[in-house]
Amino acid sequence: MLGHLKCLLDCGNHPREDYKEIILLSVAYLGGRVPTSFRAPGAYHMARWMAKAIYAVKIMLFHDQLEMSRRELAGIRRVAFFVTMVYAKYWNEAMIPSYAAKNDLDFITDVKRICDDGVASVAERAMRRHLWYLSENLIGLAIFDDHISPEQKAEMVEGMKRPSTTKNPRRPESKTPINLNRPLSAFCSVRSMQVLKSLLGGQQPTFLEPSPET
Repeated sequence: MLGHLKCLLDCGNHPREDYKEIILLSVAYLGGRVPTSFRAPGAYHMARWMAKAIYAVKIMLFHDQLEMSRRELAGIRRVAFFVTMVYAKYWNEAMIPSYAAKNDLDFITDVKRICDDGVASVAERAMRRHLWYLSENLIGLAIFDDHISPEQKAEMVEGMKRPSTTKNPRRPESKTPINLNRPLSAFCSVRSMQVLKSLLGGQQPTFLEPSPET
């Protein structure tokens, strides 16, 4: 994770300063280079999870200079661990629609694998409210994800030939366990072509016919 975060930091492509700051702090927390200066605390609002994430990591970086109870320290450490080991990576890519479907599944997989059960349960419950890209209507955007293998993309193209569901678009149910081994092609149907047609002004996505990679 440290190597990945360093690459994100070095690329210099950060849409906002707080995106860069959370990666910078995460690198420092995980043992990478420590920044020579720290930004003073800014506005804190209940609607801004990013502010909480930044403050949690900063508190842990300076926890030996602060007076906290064991319970407080343990709680802050859990948050900082989640932020640096899981959240920072996926948040930095959250604005890329083509990455969303795979990242949604990978995020839940990582949080279950890395974090304790309490954190994993809360994170998964929150993530379930934002799985729009794991649906028949938007899964087609994953064709442009360069993290998905050509073989998986070929399976997705085949999946786009299946009939659509008669009721709601195919997507994970909000109250049923998510099958994290379910391939992205399982979410595809003829509906998945619509988003690609929209990007092409209503034309057929003929670029998929020879191979999704060519």
